[in-house]
Amino acid sequence: MSYLLVGSYIFSLVCIIAPNGSETLANSTLLIGTNLGSVSTLLFVSELGKMNSLTTHAGPLLTAF
Repeated sequence: MSYLLVGSYIFSLVCIIAPNGSETLANSTLLIGTNLGSVSTLLFVSELGKMNSLTTHAGPLLTAF
């Protein structure tokens, strides 16, 4: 829920902040950054799950909490 609100706000803010003519580049860069952040979060949480003895699918989430 928070990503829906904050993400939409950030994408609309980028169009205001970006110089004229480079709004598309700014939005593309922001989209690539959010996608890389999502992938790296999944990998990070997966590695956290390997650090403990929890072998279930909930192991990484329990480790994060």
